[in-house]
Order: sequence, then structure tokens, then C-alpha cells
Amino acid sequence: MWYYSFAPDYTQNTIKLTTDFFNATNDGVVNLTFHFWSGQIVKYTFVKRGTSVIGMAQ
Repeated sequence: MWYYSFAPDYTQNTIKLTTDFFNATNDGVVNLTFHFWSGQIVKYTFVKRGTSVIGMAQ
């Protein structure tokens, strides 16, 4: 859901995943794939354990 679970920041070239997103995510490995209008696809993986989140671009 737009701006509820994520919010793009075009000036910083980033995507912010919100607290609501992480609250709805189970602990473990999560793989995300972002599809952009330009056709670019970006994959991102993170591991969530409680309130700790460690992420890495692929």
C-alpha cells in the first residue's frame, strides 16, 4: 500500500520501508523486488529478528 508500507523519495533516490511494513513482516529472510516504470528491477533482501533489521542489495 502506497505510503502506508513504503514511500519513495525521488530527490534522494531511495525507498523508505515504514514501521507499518516491518510490523506486518514476520521474522526471517524477506526478499523484495521493486519494479520501476523505467523497466529497471531492483532486488533487495533483509533479515528481520524482532526489532533488528539487516538488509543488503543484491
